[in-house]
Amino acid sequence: MRETTRRRVVILGGGFGGAYAAQRLLKKAPNLDVVLIDRHNYLLYYPLLIEAAVGVIEARHVVVPIRSFLRNRGTFIMAEFQGHNPGAKTITIHAPGEPDSRVLAYDDLVIALGSVTRAADIPGLSDYGFQLKSLGDGIALRDRAIQLLERANLTDDLNERRALLTVIVVGANYTGVELAGEYNAFLQAAAKSYPRVSRNDIRVLLLERADRVLPTIDDALATYTVRTLERRGVRVLTRTSLQSVGV
Repeated sequence: MRETTRRRVVILGGGFGGAYAAQRLLKKAPNLDVVLIDRHNYLLYYPLLIEAAVGVIEARHVVVPIRSFLRNRGTFIMAEFQGHNPGAKTITIHAPGEPDSRVLAYDDLVIALGSVTRAADIPGLSDYGFQLKSLGDGIALRDRAIQLLERANLTDDLNERRALLTVIVVGANYTGVELAGEYNAFLQAAAKSYPRVSRNDIRVLLLERADRVLPTIDDALATYTVRTLERRGVRVLTRTSLQSVGV
């Protein structure tokens, strides 16, 4: 797959690193043939993913079409990366719906495939825990909250209702702190629509195995954060970690 004699730069990954690398190359070196490859055709703005998860903003507001981001310059291919042949300077990709893979030649290769979540080796965590990495993860978290409220509204058993509405967030760094606060606010607001659910039935626990939350900020700010969370109904437990997760 080579239709130009210009020097080709292939970028794997359309996240912040890959998309911005493509944008800058297209601006600073317009003579290059820049090809960006990602399995999604949008750039996800992670800092707003939690707000999308709890419905504060629409999910479509945290994504930008990659073609628009690149201002329709260069080439974008929505495909899965499958393999790399450094000697031949080729990669193998597979586009959704196509029966066969394609081989793409390059002169320079930029690898910006992002990262994977490093989950602790805790029994049951991978089976029953939720992560927040993609737009789908955010939507799944919101759907889970609504499902729990619906189930809680059906039961007459107070203990069962409170168990259903107990949410545990593990890790009190930036994402964990924000998620605990936003998820609690979402549940508290949504509970008004459920006649059998009281705001007192909702419990959001934030666990941190270190002796304080937000280790990268000043102690005073971390203390203020804890006070604010607890005033709004989130219980913060430091020096606490999970041993197992089950149903």
